[in-house]
Amino acid sequence: MQHQEELLKWLNGDMNAEELAAFKQTQTYKEYHKIAAYASRLKPDMLDKEAAYKSFKTEITQKQQPKVIKLPYKTWISTAAAVLVILITSYIFLKSDQKIIKATDDFVQITLPDASEATLNNASQISYNPKDWEDGTRNLELEGEAFFKVNKGSVFKVATAQGTIQVLGTQFNVNHRKGYFEVSCYEGSVQVAATLDTLILKPGDTYRLISGKSELKINNNQTQPSWLDYELSFDDVPYHIVIAALERQFNIEISYPAQLKDQVFTGSFSTKKLESALQGVTLPFGITYKSDKDQSFIFYAE
Repeated sequence: MQHQEELLKWLNGDMNAEELAAFKQTQTYKEYHKIAAYASRLKPDMLDKEAAYKSFKTEITQKQQPKVIKLPYKTWISTAAAVLVILITSYIFLKSDQKIIKATDDFVQITLPDASEATLNNASQISYNPKDWEDGTRNLELEGEAFFKVNKGSVFKVATAQGTIQVLGTQFNVNHRKGYFEVSCYEGSVQVAATLDTLILKPGDTYRLISGKSELKINNNQTQPSWLDYELSFDDVPYHIVIAALERQFNIEISYPAQLKDQVFTGSFSTKKLESALQGVTLPFGITYKSDKDQSFIFYAE
């Protein structure tokens, strides 16, 4: 199971601050911390006291009322821990049938159980339960970016940490990264239920949520996302998000002037040619770059 070792270390409280911060960014933590939070709230007063008392009173109508003995607090803590283990074990069992498809160095094209198609961009993954699809439930989870061509049928849902996309039959792209959520419709219509908004997209519409701010762009006449042609395009996107995409694409590290972090960038770069990509994100700001060490670059003003 993905992140299994991290999950066990978290449950045992063996993570240091750095490991915990990284683990909290994973989908595994988002799923399991809700279960843990629920179990930690289990207390004696969660019992239905009134119903228990009525049952007790009926059984001993003619008898002397016995002394009430409260269980020690540690017993309740142990009970809560046991319930947590049961809940997590059950959840793991239910999730064990999940199918996970990842794209690492390049994009990956797959055919889903209903013959719909999905193309995953670099550093992305989708997961779903094939058994659910046998019953006509077309749900999947996405981390990263993917382009979908959905056959008509029952509701098709794509869930991300920042919003859920729902369609019947259409073509659309979803890009979900840290601090960035974007959905573009190319055919049919797409319902987006995001953190701040719920809306319907038509062909040419793009909805974006960047660092808590949303916007709707219209009249995009593209027929598919640019990354399918090995190019990443950006329209008024903060520089730090562009650099993160460049680092992710070529598996490199970049240091750049802090004052550029929130500057907006409009442009594109090749996902196949590193030198061309580096020039594409430095020249517009009048800066250059040099190699610091293997797979590491420094951007600076001349």
